[in-house]
Amino acid sequence: PWTARDSGELYGLENWGGGYFGVSPRGTVEVRPNQTTDATVDMLELVEGLAERGIATPVVLRFDGILEHRMRHIRGAFDHAISAAGYGGNYTCVYPIKVNQQRHICEVIRDVGREINFGIEAGSKPELLAGLALTEGVNEMPFICNGFKDAEFLETVILAAKMGRNILPVMEQVHELELLVKQAREHNVTPKFGVR
Repeated sequence: PWTARDSGELYGLENWGGGYFGVSPRGTVEVRPNQTTDATVDMLELVEGLAERGIATPVVLRFDGILEHRMRHIRGAFDHAISAAGYGGNYTCVYPIKVNQQRHICEVIRDVGREINFGIEAGSKPELLAGLALTEGVNEMPFICNGFKDAEFLETVILAAKMGRNILPVMEQVHELELLVKQAREHNVTPKFGVR
């Protein structure tokens, strides 16, 4: 007789699921947001519940717990490596907004990142503005600015620094540094910046 285990092996859930997906005892796909069977979501039950409310597939489902668990795993891996190597510096992971700009995802990144000292990265003016709005009231969160930087971009960075944001533009060209200095002088700000 066919078993739930047979289904798991056939579809390779344990191989590609990273511990976040598996087969339930009923033989259905289940999601394990923290990689344990302590808290699982039965996908068949979820889809049937959506259908009862008039929501038809296909749908996109996001599990904040998986994102949070991955962020904490990365933090733990770096903390362990730093301790094992006796490294005297710090580690700060930054999430590039361009990867997924959807508000819900960015808010999870912000909320968990605030707790574990992760930041965000913007590479364009729209991303810069979105990131500033996202992190309003979270001044300590590291905010890295990459990409093309014109006077308007750098003035926004300088004004954010003046408001107490932990913002760091990364200078890639001499004229960007000149624009940064000009904006800093005009607004009486001593900025932090990186160089690539």
